[in-house]
Amino acid sequence: KQWYQRRVAITAGIAPLDRAKIVFQVSSKRSFSYRKCVQFLASTVRENGVTMMWKGNSATMVRIVPYAAITYMSNESYKDYFKRKDPDGKLSHVYRFCSGSMAGL
Repeated sequence: KQWYQRRVAITAGIAPLDRAKIVFQVSSKRSFSYRKCVQFLASTVRENGVTMMWKGNSATMVRIVPYAAITYMSNESYKDYFKRKDPDGKLSHVYRFCSGSMAGL
């Protein structure tokens, strides 16, 4: 349960930075710098309020959560497959790497 709480807290903290990144990526008038990013975040809070920092985050979660779940499930399935092939039931670094690589395809 703790890993889930940490993940939610990290996601909530990163969401404003992700929003700023997307705004800079789609705007041809804005060139990125850390100073401009901080200014953008401050002006967003000043003009629209703190909750505007998470605008669009639900759409991002709808995209990311199923992808992450499928990738994690695939990785665990490949690890189980490789464990059955090994008589000791232990995974070497190569098998861990292969299962992660195949899950990410």
